[in-house]
Amino acid sequence: MKKVKRYMKFELLNKKYSKQDDPVIFIENFCINLVQEIKQYYFDLGENPLQYRERILSSVIFPAFMRTGRRAVMEVYYCKFEESKRNYLDYYVMDSRGENSYLVEFKHGWYDYDKGKLIDFNKKKWTEVNKQIEKLENEKEVIHRYIDSDKNIYGLSMYMLVSQSYMENITFEHEKYKKIILEELDKFDWIFTKKLVDECNLFQLDKLYYPNITLIGRITEIDRIT
Repeated sequence: MKKVKRYMKFELLNKKYSKQDDPVIFIENFCINLVQEIKQYYFDLGENPLQYRERILSSVIFPAFMRTGRRAVMEVYYCKFEESKRNYLDYYVMDSRGENSYLVEFKHGWYDYDKGKLIDFNKKKWTEVNKQIEKLENEKEVIHRYIDSDKNIYGLSMYMLVSQSYMENITFEHEKYKKIILEELDKFDWIFTKKLVDECNLFQLDKLYYPNITLIGRITEIDRIT
């Protein structure tokens, strides 16, 4: 029986952080848990979750956050003091020790594997998710009042790219793929890639294949007490 190679890689690109830092450990564990949730969704429901956007994908994203931390909450509202309009944070996660809080904004986009590029709309979504975290960076009082306090608080912008291809036999080249992503998008702190093409063709819909998923993101320190 042919042995299947299951490629999965997490890389830290920003030298400001190390693999021993709490936010980095949290992010890497989340990425691994997300892959497990995607597979389990498929096995339990017989449906490929990668064909959907953020709303349905939250059915695998949220359980992955629950696996990674002690508590997770979706759609957390907050208001700036001078505004009456509510703003909503995609996800709040408390780590297993109760020492760190993660405020997460999450976006989803498509990557055309056959053409080797992103469409402009998906590039804008990466810019948008970073702006959402930047809004929180200088709003400690608002965060303390509506979301959390007395913890180390980090803002995490996350962007999940789902590759699509009409080619059945794909030779996945990680370094070539990573170079394209680095050229197409602004600077990010980390990248996680999971190759799916050898997963018994589970991630196939009609004639459309999903050769890999990639997550990228930035880490923003908002408040620190330790």
